Amino acid sequence: MLINLSDVLSERHKTIEQVVPAEMNEFKTSFGNFPILEKQPVNIVIKHVKQRELSIEGKMDLIVSNPPYIEQSVIPTLMPEVKDCEPMMALDGGEDGLDFYRRIIAEAPEYLKDKGILMFEIGHNQGKAVENLMKEKGFLDIAIQKDYAGLDRIVYGHL
Repeated sequence: MLINLSDVLSERHKTIEQVVPAEMNEFKTSFGNFPILEKQPVNIVIKHVKQRELSIEGKMDLIVSNPPYIEQSVIPTLMPEVKDCEPMMALDGGEDGLDFYRRIIAEAPEYLKDKGILMFEIGHNQGKAVENLMKEKGFLDIAIQKDYAGLDRIVYGHL
């Protein structure tokens, strides 16, 4: 799923149908358990977490995160254009690659509205682990979406 957020940032209050092109029906229908995304206005706020600090104010309907998720032991085996060019803080997810998921899942309820959704990009082998972390913290209707290669790529659920 690709959405060019720069196309929608000029107007901060949009419905999901205004943000997501009509031809992306697969995306819209995958949110059947989350009516909050159907027709309500969506506030779009982009936060880049730097220095491993969260800086979110207020309550959100949806938090989307693409945290560092690569296991420390795997980083030396990455392609040179990744391991040598990307900042280490963008890659290093800790010993098992799940450090940021644990932290974000633990803190997300403080920032999510009732029935608010938490959505992550994940490594291809992390779907069940992230799903279990979310279950442990009380998230419901957790789903794992595959990418075009058929690999686990997105996990989401709501409070």
